[in-house]
Amino acid sequence: MTEPTTADDRTSFPLTSADDLKHLPKPATSLRDLDVFISAGDASGDAHGSEVVECLRRLVPGVRVRGIGGPHLRASGVDLAYDSSRWSVIGPVEAAKLVPYLILKFRQVVRLLRDDPPDALLPIDFGGFNARLARAGKRLGIPVLYYFPPRSWAKEGRIGLGIAEIADRVATPFSWSAERLTEAGANAEWVGHPLLERAVASKPVSKLRTEFGCSEQDAVIAIFPGSRVPEIKQILPVILRACAEIQSQRQRVCFLLSRAANIDGLLLDRAMRGSGMEMQVVTGRVYDMMAVADLGITVSGTVTLEAASMGMPMVIVYTGPRFVQFLWKRFMNLPMVGMPNILLGQQVAPELIAEGLTVASLTTCVSRLLDDATARREMGKSLLRVRDLLGPGGAAERTAGMLLEMVKERRNQRTGEQGA
Repeated sequence: MTEPTTADDRTSFPLTSADDLKHLPKPATSLRDLDVFISAGDASGDAHGSEVVECLRRLVPGVRVRGIGGPHLRASGVDLAYDSSRWSVIGPVEAAKLVPYLILKFRQVVRLLRDDPPDALLPIDFGGFNARLARAGKRLGIPVLYYFPPRSWAKEGRIGLGIAEIADRVATPFSWSAERLTEAGANAEWVGHPLLERAVASKPVSKLRTEFGCSEQDAVIAIFPGSRVPEIKQILPVILRACAEIQSQRQRVCFLLSRAANIDGLLLDRAMRGSGMEMQVVTGRVYDMMAVADLGITVSGTVTLEAASMGMPMVIVYTGPRFVQFLWKRFMNLPMVGMPNILLGQQVAPELIAEGLTVASLTTCVSRLLDDATARREMGKSLLRVRDLLGPGGAAERTAGMLLEMVKERRNQRTGEQGA
């Protein structure tokens, strides 16, 4: 693949074709009455899970899928027992507020699994809840396939390796994660990362500029404020005030603000009114925004990996309450927080984290990059190296195939036991 030199040169085509997926299972006729329970506790897991569900429906028409999730899984036809759109929060303080509620939901879900056990349990990331759910499912005799195991990005340390004891199979997005989990005793496979197929612009950049109301002379800044309500409340106001400063200093800037599907648009409206900064809000067109942007401002999370795979230069930001900042410094011991930087082993995209994120620091960092096209171009090229770490494509298909194989093995095992 040719590396881009400008936004217009970024790829608009997926790297995976039908020929790449010939190894995948054909539609199953033997898995009648297949029942799958899926558990996704945040926006990323919700999106990843919906893709697996779509693959399962192609492979096993009539499959029953129920579980926990958000708007993506609901749109995929999943029968949601509980909506997890607001379960994901920042840090232990906010998490502590949710603990009683999540304990109640956990007990209710375990009771549901016990009373009406599915053929397979598919927890996705969200380790604080899903690791416990996987353990409970395994104790109930339900086959467990864990997709996106906790801390799968980590290349060292023991945290996350205990998943080997609570999952029958593990589908992980990173090759080193599969190796480490296998060494720890897990039946783990590297399936790749699903965003490889997603990270594609819908049309040429010139047309996107027109659709978004940005002229050829405008510097386009795309803002991705996160998918958690606390992020919107705590981080977006700082971003908006910095954007107001930038707008006052420059004549030709076009701002685009991304709204996650689970975020109420009124929350963004209030933040803009409070900052005095109005801009276009875009829903559901993340990759089009990334393709057209000269620079992005991204809250640390999965969106930074998406931006890197699109070659979008960016500034990564994150903060939280002071106590959370203290815990980060005391216990996390991470020199970087942006996923692309962690995976690449160096700070390719600048990070403004905790007390380092201020209106002044963000204004200065963004302005410097807007004035340096060469720096932006080189950053975009370096970030694209992330794609090489995300696998060959077809992650959802591979995961669906693993789940069907696991269910078949369990059914064959039971048939053999009955015939003995």
